[in-house]
Amino acid sequence: MAQKKTVHTIQTLYDRCVEEGECWNWTGYFANGCPYVNHAGKVQAVRKVMSFLSGKQPMPGAKFFATSCGNSQCVNPAHVVSRSPSIHGTAMAKKVNHLAIPRLIKLQKVSRSREASKLTRELADQIFADDRCNRRIADDYKISASMVSNIKLGKSWKNLSATTNPWISLMR
Repeated sequence: MAQKKTVHTIQTLYDRCVEEGECWNWTGYFANGCPYVNHAGKVQAVRKVMSFLSGKQPMPGAKFFATSCGNSQCVNPAHVVSRSPSIHGTAMAKKVNHLAIPRLIKLQKVSRSREASKLTRELADQIFADDRCNRRIADDYKISASMVSNIKLGKSWKNLSATTNPWISLMR
C-alpha cells in the first residue's frame, strides 16, 4: 500500500510554528540551518512551500528562499523573499565574519595543506614514470589516486616530456 502524501496548507504549516512578534518560528525539521517539511511526497524548504501557497511569484531564476527579517527560523510568507543564486551568494557572504578567529584558523590550515600538496614538474615526471598502482603512488605523494590517473593519462601536466613516455601522443 502506497504511503499517503501530505499536502500542506498555510494553516497546517502555521500550526507547526511559534509566533514571536511578526515572525513565525519553525519548530519542525531543520537541515543546514534551513526549515524543511515533507510536502506532496518530497522534502522541501518550508519557505519555498509558503511562498507558493501564498501566491507569491518568485523572481526569475530564483532557487533560494530567504527572509527579509533575517531570522533563520522564520517562515512567515510576508517575510519570505526569493533570490537568484548570485544574489543569495552575495547576501550570505555579507553575513560571514571574515575576520573571526575560527575562520582564519581554518583558512590557514587549508592554505598549508594546499602548499604541501603542490606538485612540481619533476614530481609529475616521477609519477608519470612510476609503474606501481595509482593508489600506492598517491599515498606516497600525498595526492589523490584520480590525480595520479590524470597525470598518467596526460589530462594533468600535459606538457610532460615525450622521453618519459614515447606513447604519450597516442594516449591523448
